[in-house]
Amino acid sequence: MPQEYQLASEVWENILTKVKDGLCLETRNQTYTTIQSVLLVFRRRLRPAQILQFADVLPVTVRAIFVQGWTEEEFEPRFGTPSQLVQEVQSIRQSHNFSPDNSISVVTSAIRDCIDENELEMVLRSISDEALSYWTS
Repeated sequence: MPQEYQLASEVWENILTKVKDGLCLETRNQTYTTIQSVLLVFRRRLRPAQILQFADVLPVTVRAIFVQGWTEEEFEPRFGTPSQLVQEVQSIRQSHNFSPDNSISVVTSAIRDCIDENELEMVLRSISDEALSYWTS
C-alpha cells in the first residue's frame, strides 16, 4: 500500500491545522470551506487534462476535494486580478464562508508544505504563469 494512502489522515490534519491557525478560523468546517473554495477557484481555470495533471501532485484528501463535483461547464480561462480571485473564493458557499483576504496564500502554502515543491512547480509551469502565481503568492 502506498505511503501516501497510509498517511492520508495525518497529512490532511496537518493541512487543516495550518490553515485554521494561519487564518485564525474558529472551526474545522470554516477551514474546510476555505480550503475547498481556494481549490475550486483554481480548478475553474484549468482544462480537463490540466486538472488531472495537477491533481496527481496533491495529497490524497486534497486531491479528492479538488476533483469532487468537477464539470466542464465551470471552465473560466481567465485568472483575473488577485482581488477578483479572493472575491471568488469568498463567494463559494457564501453563507458558510469565512475566508479572509489572505486565504489563497495561506491555503496554498499549507498544501505546498506537504508535497514535492519541484514536482508542483513543474506542473504549474506547464499550465501557465498565472497558475504558478496563484500557488506561490
